[in-house]
Amino acid sequence: RGAVHLLKYGNFNGVSLTCGPGTTFLFAPVLFLFGRNPWGMKIFLHLIAIGCVLLNFRLGWQLSKKRWIAFSVAFITMLLPDLYYYANFIMSDLINIFLILLFSTLLIDALEKNDFKHLLLLMLVGSFATLLRAENLLLLPIGIFCLGFPPAWDWLKGMCKKKNKQPQQSNLHSLKILFLALLIALLPLLWWSNKNYQLTGDIILDNSSGMVL
Repeated sequence: RGAVHLLKYGNFNGVSLTCGPGTTFLFAPVLFLFGRNPWGMKIFLHLIAIGCVLLNFRLGWQLSKKRWIAFSVAFITMLLPDLYYYANFIMSDLINIFLILLFSTLLIDALEKNDFKHLLLLMLVGSFATLLRAENLLLLPIGIFCLGFPPAWDWLKGMCKKKNKQPQQSNLHSLKILFLALLIALLPLLWWSNKNYQLTGDIILDNSSGMVL
């Protein structure tokens, strides 16, 4: 409904209050190209399902560094009935699975490389997943804890023991770029919350996230 309204009127007033504008952003280009032809949406959702298989292959490789384990994980994923079911219905469940898997693999990248580019990409994926379904807001604190706790703990220990300043500056720099990435990722959420505030008088992402949580 939100995508149809966006293409017809050019605004997001048609997005349901029970969800965010995530599916609107994703479905609008498909409807623009294919119209009401169902094949456009079926192709899109099946590509998302294939993407879930590939992401699980990447996760298997990241966690084990063994090709046979990565292949086994991808093969088992390919046989899951949920992927076949969700790929034939216009729902957010399959896209949600894709975004959670994408967030997970990017979290491992960010833990290994810990640079601003990977941190920002991770936080933006978490932000978009929240716009898809508000309960995904939990992804952001999970990412912040996993990435921020080690340097914060090392920084606090260094302050107590008064170690040399080089590691301290490195830990402080890691916390700063993580905080900056989080601020940028929160901007879309603040925009959507403000829009809902103008419509309903409440600062919310949707009106069903509490039930889902």
